[in-house]
Amino acid sequence: MDDGVAQFSGEFSRRLKALRDEHNRDVWRRATARGGGGSRAGQRLQALLSDGRYLSAIRSGAWRADGGAESRQGLYYRLIIRNHLKTDPELSRILQRANGLIGAFERGHGRDTHKNTLHCLLNDDDRKRRQGVWQRRERLEERLHPLVTACIDRRNRIARDLGYEDFAELWADICGLSGAQTDAILNAAATAIEPAYARLAEKWRGQGGSLAPWDMLYAVNRPLRPFDRLFSFRNLMPVYNDFTRRAGFDGRARRLAVHPLDMPYNALTFIERVPDRIHVLCNQTDGLRVWKILYHEFGHFLCARYNAQDDYAYQWEDSPCYHECMAQVFNLFAGNGRWLSRYFGTAGAKIGEYDKQADIYRYGDWLANAKMERDIYRCPEGEGIGFLRVRQRVRNYTFPYHYFLNAPFHFMHMLLGEFFAKLIHREMQAGFAPSYPFAPEMAGFLIENFYAAGSAEDWKRKVGRVTAVSWDAAGLARQARQIFEGTGGTADAADDRVLV
Repeated sequence: MDDGVAQFSGEFSRRLKALRDEHNRDVWRRATARGGGGSRAGQRLQALLSDGRYLSAIRSGAWRADGGAESRQGLYYRLIIRNHLKTDPELSRILQRANGLIGAFERGHGRDTHKNTLHCLLNDDDRKRRQGVWQRRERLEERLHPLVTACIDRRNRIARDLGYEDFAELWADICGLSGAQTDAILNAAATAIEPAYARLAEKWRGQGGSLAPWDMLYAVNRPLRPFDRLFSFRNLMPVYNDFTRRAGFDGRARRLAVHPLDMPYNALTFIERVPDRIHVLCNQTDGLRVWKILYHEFGHFLCARYNAQDDYAYQWEDSPCYHECMAQVFNLFAGNGRWLSRYFGTAGAKIGEYDKQADIYRYGDWLANAKMERDIYRCPEGEGIGFLRVRQRVRNYTFPYHYFLNAPFHFMHMLLGEFFAKLIHREMQAGFAPSYPFAPEMAGFLIENFYAAGSAEDWKRKVGRVTAVSWDAAGLARQARQIFEGTGGTADAADDRVLV
């Protein structure tokens, strides 16, 4: 390693920590209305990560991690590439224009349109109103088409300049996987998820006589609505606190700052500083769906809270799909049959069956959007034409333009994260039976094998040590089919008529 790269691991690391800490404080102050304006530290951080010497080294591959233990340079590689995408002038202009259109649309249709739109599609008994909301979103999508195609084209050009075949291949590398590995998991998952989704949709058609795209979320959520009072927001933390005690977590798990906030989406975790300044922001809403979203956020919290690394480079999980895997590990406790029975008694079994239906829709949504996004970047006939062709295949799903533009491959991260989280749960269930998921040894298992090491150890090594997962494409495909084979449950006694 030459002197320039060695310096990167010393002085660069110290500057990165100082600027990131200051920037995170600035962002948190703005989020809680205790400060205003932009973050000067954020601008200096971007300048540091955009230094041409480091980008040249990245393009040459000098700092890539190679196999075994995750190297500091491999972590910085991901960080700098993501910053390179974020600060590209042409891409920034495209995203600014697209987000401006989205913002104007939302202001034109009332405050918090995104949240209200979701609420309508989930809960509104008036089918015409649901249809109107869906069609307004489709009109916005049509206005965004030119900017979306420009975004696709620019991201692909950046990826090719960096030596990748396309942006999908670049992003798989950022996740720590190859394109062949991600394809294997997605394609194998589809063999289980798509038939289950088709069976569920057919059952709903039989109950309601017709099924349009604006009916799907409503049909998923309606059977669970009578139970919303059980999943009240005020009961959220008492149940969480009791569960973490039973699962063996110490008091650090219960020093959790949850900030109710009127926000245009469900929840987020903001890590101001590892391990002691971590905040969960959320809408104050009732329902199992909301609880499961918050258990996902609590998974992010626990992963940061129990990170035992002094080295700043290893305090952050920069592989997006593993980041979501750790969140989904905790999310999967909410909805577990024994968890439901303990906290909700005899209603737990019925809630669990309806929740399995919701899983079918959720997996179908993640899968369709993950495959769509992957295929869009790979279209050989031109990005614009490819987008329209691929998009037409999944018209029954609302196009997640917020995520596509601002959080690439979010749905792929969620599905891959679910896959690896389910592998981990399979081992926990076998190892801690019959007391799973309330075994007091579980906290130690998660802390020792996943949380404490942070990113000092490659995430694939951590998952592989616990699950014996096979990392070749054929092995991943075989295990993905096994994991998702049970998708759907037996909820055949759902609402007599879910559509109106």
